[in-house]
Amino acid sequence: MLRAEDFVNSDPFFVHADDGILTIGYPEGVKLYDELRPDVVLFLRRVSNPSRYGIAIARDEGGSFDGFRLVRILDVEEKPSNPRSDIAISAVYIFNRKIIEGLRAVKAGNELELTYGIKNVINGGGEAYGLLLGNDSWLNVGSVEDYFNSMVRTFKS
Repeated sequence: MLRAEDFVNSDPFFVHADDGILTIGYPEGVKLYDELRPDVVLFLRRVSNPSRYGIAIARDEGGSFDGFRLVRILDVEEKPSNPRSDIAISAVYIFNRKIIEGLRAVKAGNELELTYGIKNVINGGGEAYGLLLGNDSWLNVGSVEDYFNSMVRTFKS
């Protein structure tokens, strides 16, 4: 992501860093960013195997945002062996420029995961919010078989 630094200005931007796609939530994420102006917007879903994902530790904000649960992100973990949450980050993000600073602050020698940059933004006083989507909102397209099954599932809907 740091290779894109020259293209990042003061405008918010999407990052799609996964072999999955969301079937819903993009417009609502943009609206959330426009209304609250956080540094990070995450698209989240509950999973039964959280140690396989980046995980968000979140506080429910007590309501919904355009039909999705709105949560404030308190912390994030990358593929934790003892997860503190079952809320997975769907690897689709809206960031402002603070993520570049957060990634630059990752200690040398660590693999550069977006989760580490998000953690640095939060620890530096930045705000992060998430929309909790349903599990049916994410389609895995990481292999030919997954892509085919996702397309079949989509067109059956």
